[in-house]
Amino acid sequence: MKDDSTPRSSPDRLLDFLIGELKLKNDAALCRVLKIPPPVISKIRHQKLSIGAGMLIRMHEVTGISIYGLKSIMAAENPSDIPGDLFEHQRLAETAGRMREALELQNAIESGKLKTLEEVHQEVASRSSAIRSCLNATGVCVPS
Repeated sequence: MKDDSTPRSSPDRLLDFLIGELKLKNDAALCRVLKIPPPVISKIRHQKLSIGAGMLIRMHEVTGISIYGLKSIMAAENPSDIPGDLFEHQRLAETAGRMREALELQNAIESGKLKTLEEVHQEVASRSSAIRSCLNATGVCVPS
């Protein structure tokens, strides 16, 4: 017989999961990341407000986790039921973005747009820290 006192889905579980995965300290930090007022999270935690479609979409936009994945987290009975590859889409998108930036930089060098090492360093400095770390990881020394 099923225990009716246990909810079938838990918004708390999803909020706690997001705080942990995004390496945030508390609900206030999650509110800042999601760009929502703090009372919204409080109302969700106290079961006065449910996580609606708009909130799920915002969570998806911030984390890259699919709506299905977010709902799976809420429905999971325990942490081992949560799929492990929820952030894989986000990681792939970030990697693709870094690769695109690296290719643009390579094309600028090969086309002669960037002629000196100083111009290359200036271009890299104007780009994201992700491309700098990617280039540093490949052995290209790039100043911060």
